Amino acid sequence: MLFLYRLLYTLSSVTLLLPIYAFNRKVNIAQWFAIESHQTLYNWIFYILLLSLPFVLTFLLILFADKLQHQQLTDSKIKTVQSAGADQFPIALGYIFIALSINNSYTLALSFLILLLVCFYTPAYFNLCMYVFRYKYYYVTTNDDIRVLVATRRRILLEAKPSYSELRRINDLTYIDIEHE
Repeated sequence: MLFLYRLLYTLSSVTLLLPIYAFNRKVNIAQWFAIESHQTLYNWIFYILLLSLPFVLTFLLILFADKLQHQQLTDSKIKTVQSAGADQFPIALGYIFIALSINNSYTLALSFLILLLVCFYTPAYFNLCMYVFRYKYYYVTTNDDIRVLVATRRRILLEAKPSYSELRRINDLTYIDIEHE
């Protein structure tokens, strides 16, 4: 289950390349299928479906998060909590620049596979689509000086040391908080 979840997490992150590439290259899906009438309509439907794909995958991530291994992190075990949002900005720019520089579908497929592999084996999982679902990322440093990444809907104030009673383990350094507001 964990392998499938991590794969879904990675896919939902990397699929952001597809709509950016399609918009940039003005992919004409209607022409691919030799549709003569209403080409613009079919193309817009394709773009909307392609744009919704990473968000649908992210929704599935959130839905299935409660199936992951349960973990608790109490405030007495937490040394510091820092926002990880600043680390998201270069990742977002990277996706955009990579997608904009891709010239053809072969390069897209190769770039997609390389990013999929690299993102799958990274120690910390980021997913920009999580922001749409009101999740924020925080680095939590424990008293043992272990720094983990936590995705949560809770708003963490400065100098606060929250307790996480409903964490789910994605990998050794990434967790998702499924506590309901």
